[in-house]
Amino acid sequence: MKDYGQIISLIGTLKTICNAMQKQKFQQDVINDIETASEQINVQLYYHPSLKFQKKYNLTLDKDYMFYREELETLIGIWENSILNRRNNQLDEQFWEIYDFFKYIDKDVICKKVLDHFANLSEARKIDFLALPYYYPEIKGKLDMLKNDYSLVELSTEIMLENIELFRNLYNNLYEEKSRKLLVAIVKYWFDFDLTQIQEAQKTNYPDYYAIDILLGRRVDTIINYGVSNVNIFKEKYSVVDKTKKSILPILELKETVLSEEKKALFIPVFDLQNDLFEITKILFEVNKNVQIYLRCEDVTIWPQAYLIVVV
Repeated sequence: MKDYGQIISLIGTLKTICNAMQKQKFQQDVINDIETASEQINVQLYYHPSLKFQKKYNLTLDKDYMFYREELETLIGIWENSILNRRNNQLDEQFWEIYDFFKYIDKDVICKKVLDHFANLSEARKIDFLALPYYYPEIKGKLDMLKNDYSLVELSTEIMLENIELFRNLYNNLYEEKSRKLLVAIVKYWFDFDLTQIQEAQKTNYPDYYAIDILLGRRVDTIINYGVSNVNIFKEKYSVVDKTKKSILPILELKETVLSEEKKALFIPVFDLQNDLFEITKILFEVNKNVQIYLRCEDVTIWPQAYLIVVV
């Protein structure tokens, strides 16, 4: 975890100046120091010198000076809240870094940073991504260096910006730390293309990626499989109902299932990795807050394919 001591001290100094700005008007040299310190804090916490709501002000005007002071006060509150959220443990720190990045940084800046990550990949790795549309036709968008088509970056960024609160909701509602680690790792991969953290989160004492320990010791009578591969390994112990794989999951049917009094486990693939991952879990939890939702992942060679295991 980061040492936030220096940032906290800097914020304290800025808070003192901000309070004093209510009664006096500082000269430009003090304003320059405020802006330099603010940029340093933003870079440390959000990897960019400015947040998307920050504006340029004509500080010779009293009205603009007042708005500038209010903006600084808002920044101080955001900084303090970010540090408070990140100091619990390393996993929470990683989650809140991602959340804050999409919450406060402009879309164009995010896309540029992601493309910079992509540009630094090996040529062999970039070539791997050319095959995305063929191996994963359900994924919308491309990472095609030959055609200069990076629409997947823009799409993933837009989805994160639109669903940032659902991302937080999913993180909070996943039943175990392993699932939360995997969620953080998958979302990070969409933007830094580094499989290391996903592979680490996938480690298990069991030989397959389904983590059988989720079902061990539970009263589960039936597994309902909506298209996750190789669930047949469970057929010796459980009744497995295979549903036809569809591009759009039957949400009404899922709702009825999680409201049922029968003890079931649902295996739900996430066809549209970015969107469904957030929306499906939101719907299931709204219907039945007692469901236990786990996240697992398969095929992490090019693009991680996530699926949910929901225990009713």
